[in-house]
Amino acid sequence: MIRSEDRALLSLVGTPSTGTRPPIVVDIGRSHHGDFSQAARLIGAAHRGGADGVKLPAYRTERCLQFQTAAEFARWKRNELRYGELRKLSELAGELGLQFVVAALDVESVEQVADFATRFKVGSADNDFLPLLHALAATGKPIVMSNGGSDLDRIGRSVDAVMEKWG
Repeated sequence: MIRSEDRALLSLVGTPSTGTRPPIVVDIGRSHHGDFSQAARLIGAAHRGGADGVKLPAYRTERCLQFQTAAEFARWKRNELRYGELRKLSELAGELGLQFVVAALDVESVEQVADFATRFKVGSADNDFLPLLHALAATGKPIVMSNGGSDLDRIGRSVDAVMEKWG
């Protein structure tokens, strides 16, 4: 059952009852395997498929993840896109009329992509990483926050951290 306070939010993004469809954002993730040209092709495919936006991660492997093995570190490092490449991909997305959603995994990445990301996404593993949430909120841009596996207290703390910056 959808609560009445949720209906207003849903009507803003589009539902069958409003006659508009919800926006579709294609999560490209790391499927580009660190290849700029492949990432650009995937953005083009998302556009041709009717998407409204694309989502890519922004991170520096050394700053954001704890690894169990050197092979795991190497795999993540190979899949990293440079900030300049992300900027060019955001320009391509903009030319195609797509939103450019960024899943920034570390504070430095937020600072590097804030001027060209149209919104941010926070994964459920990071929704209580307060320095990241504060950096995201400081951009003033919309934030989509995953909460899989979180309890209501954790979600509340995450929302409070963002609202604290937004005033």
